[in-house]
Amino acid sequence: MKPILNDYYQIFLSCPLGGLMQAARRRMEERVAAWAAQSYTDYPTLDEVRDFIETCEDAPILSEFVVKIFQPLIDAEARVGENTAQTYLDALREEDRIDE
Repeated sequence: MKPILNDYYQIFLSCPLGGLMQAARRRMEERVAAWAAQSYTDYPTLDEVRDFIETCEDAPILSEFVVKIFQPLIDAEARVGENTAQTYLDALREEDRIDE
């Protein structure tokens, strides 16, 4: 798993969402914001993102994940006339898997 995905997943392993109290929720949001601001050099492919979403179901797909992970994939595909990443993201939204 790429470091960017592993770091995201680690946030939710250490702070699961179910029944979070306000302080714990705030810490989780701070960790996600720090993850979103961090620079990475190795971004995942769409296949790696799909595998991550399917195998790490306890890590929600937050808006920060969409911006940091999906948007670069969508932009790269748009430059070559493809839309597989956007179609997959739309399907996740239809399944109500995105927590935006």
